[in-house]
Amino acid sequence: MTQLANSEKKRRRFIIGVNWQMPQFFFHVRCGAVRFEDRHGGEFANLQAAWNWALCDARHVIDDEALDARANRYWIEICDSTGSEVAALPFARVLSLH
Repeated sequence: MTQLANSEKKRRRFIIGVNWQMPQFFFHVRCGAVRFEDRHGGEFANLQAAWNWALCDARHVIDDEALDARANRYWIEICDSTGSEVAALPFARVLSLH
């Protein structure tokens, strides 16, 4: 019985590991026509988790760079693994939530 239970656990882990992978998102920062590419991206459970990370990152950039007056020129493009933009976060919006 123990051997069967162990084999069932291994099978389940294998199925979960193969069939489920977190999506990858990229966070490109724009300032007007200039785009700063995120070449590494990150894995997040879903778009909402990626959005929350972008929001936190934008707050850090605004604070570190003192962008209050220029925030309306910056935003983060959230792209999926195919390179398609799935959301955009203007820094001005971050300031209104700050």
